[in-house]
Amino acid sequence: MEFLSSSLLSVLIALGFIYVLLSVLVSILVEWRNHYVKERGKLLREAINQMLDDPLNAQYGLLLYNHPMIGGMQNRKNQRPPQYISSSMFAEALIDLIGQQAEDDLNIDRKKDSDQKKLAFEASGESPAPIDDPLLRFQMGVAEMKHSPLKELLHSFHQKSKNDYPKLKSLLEEWYNAYMDRVTGWYKTKQKNKFLIFGFVVAIGLNVDSLHLIKSLSSDSELRSNLEKHAMALEAKGAFAEDDYQHFLAQLTEAKDSNAIQKNKVLAAIEARLDSVGKERIKESQQILRYLEEQKVPMGWSLQSAPLSWFGCEKPKLEAKAQKALEDDYQYQRNQHPNFWTVLKYLIGVVISGYMLSFGAPFWFEVLVRLINIRRAGKKPAEKPNA
Repeated sequence: MEFLSSSLLSVLIALGFIYVLLSVLVSILVEWRNHYVKERGKLLREAINQMLDDPLNAQYGLLLYNHPMIGGMQNRKNQRPPQYISSSMFAEALIDLIGQQAEDDLNIDRKKDSDQKKLAFEASGESPAPIDDPLLRFQMGVAEMKHSPLKELLHSFHQKSKNDYPKLKSLLEEWYNAYMDRVTGWYKTKQKNKFLIFGFVVAIGLNVDSLHLIKSLSSDSELRSNLEKHAMALEAKGAFAEDDYQHFLAQLTEAKDSNAIQKNKVLAAIEARLDSVGKERIKESQQILRYLEEQKVPMGWSLQSAPLSWFGCEKPKLEAKAQKALEDDYQYQRNQHPNFWTVLKYLIGVVISGYMLSFGAPFWFEVLVRLINIRRAGKKPAEKPNA
């Protein structure tokens, strides 16, 4: 139980809080990238095409996206497919689409038969009577289809509905929702590699050395105490939902404008070339970076800290006595007097950071909650003043 009362737990809580912050930044970058390449919309369209794949009849996925209910959701300016289609809209559009096969003979593989029917109606001077009942239209549309797995499935839905339109719609909605659950799993699996890549982008871009963070948090009680206090405040405000970081950003302390960090200027320059979504992501990123700067978290690029300090100007020569006194000084040895082990530890620290950030903010929030619960179960150690 001695572990519960040690300052090590405070270090872990502070480190976990930093990982939550940086993981949120990783999530922002991943979502930014996904928006730019239209990944969500593309995956949804691919999934629906696969769901409605029926080579014996028609490309129902393509026809569904051309349906006014779905097609109207597409951004015509940049050809961005809809990122979300509700189950109710899907069911209604599909029922109407299948029904059109009975009323207008839209079955792609039956063009000749359709032309012959139209000629027969023209010769008789009659026109096909419209069918007002959507359930009857759906039943006749399914009957128009050639035998295929999709036809059997739609036919079974119609039989189970027992000529009840709300029941048919409900069955199609359940089918769609179950399939979308699988698609969500596919999407998350595809995102893992992206989170790993952007985890390293953040770790390298912000010069996040986890080993250095642990050492700094262990020696700086004020920094450790501040981060632990903010971590507990965050934990008290509720769970962190998957793919939802907006509420988290609202919980950050309002940061003052600052021009001290060069990376904020870079982000501002990039922002001028982005669309509205990209600009919003930049603002979210700036908020996190300013927050980290205000808390004086030991990260970021500087000529006075590793690794840039290793390649800086010529180091000042110190007297033997002063040099001897700095031999045990961690900051001096790391920043001004690197050796093989110093460089190796730095590289290991950055690799650890990149890998840890790839787990995502929800994971680290859950870890943070568990650490805080352990803290509350034990006695908080008295903080020692900084040397």
